[in-house]
Order: sequence, then C-alpha cells, then structure tokens
Amino acid sequence: MNATSPLAPDIEGTNRRPVAPPWHTVGLLLILALITYSGVRTHGTTAKAGPATDLVQLYLTVMAGEWALVFYVWRGIRRRGLTLRELIGGEWSDVSALGRMLATAVVFWFVWEGTARAMHLLLGRS
Repeated sequence: MNATSPLAPDIEGTNRRPVAPPWHTVGLLLILALITYSGVRTHGTTAKAGPATDLVQLYLTVMAGEWALVFYVWRGIRRRGLTLRELIGGEWSDVSALGRMLATAVVFWFVWEGTARAMHLLLGRS
C-alpha cells in the first residue's frame, strides 16, 4: 500500500486507522440483520409448507442481500479513496501468492469436511 492510503501506519507504525467509520459499520450490520430476518421469515413459512415448497424466493432474497453488502462495502471503500485490491492486500499478479491462497482454501475445505463428517458420526445425520 502507498503512503497516502488511509490504511497506512501512523508515525510510530503501530496503529492503523479503521477502514470504515462507525456509522458505516452499523449500516453493514443492519444489512446483515435484514438478510437474516428475511431468511428466517421466508424459511419459517416454507418449512411449514413441506419439503416440496419452492425455495427460489429464499435464494433470491439472500442473493440480493449479499449483492447489497458488496455494493455497500464497495461504496464505503471508494469514499475512503481505496480500491478492493488495497483493502484485500497482497499481490495478485504473483503466481506463488495465488498458489498459497488455493492451498489454504483446499486445506480449509478438508478440515471443514472432516469436521462435518465427525459431527455426523458423533451426533448422527439430521
């Protein structure tokens, strides 16, 4: 990151400024709460109707909410003069960095699957 970035270290090099102001974080939490409420409300009505219920409304609602989150974060970082690349960090053109990320994802996936299978063995399938 460059020296003019809002994420650049302060003079001592120990503290970093927050990416978003508190009001933006509250807004993000409100969007997450709306997505959760909408999903619970939709899932609650579809669960009572039975397994053949069309879940397209639930999926579309969640997808719309997720895109709202992406837009909200994008607008927030643009106001700070940042790009997504600066926010995420790392050098994406470096093949070895991409390889490390993919390796991390694969390891995480195996841990996730192993944990899920262990829970099925311990608790039984739901």
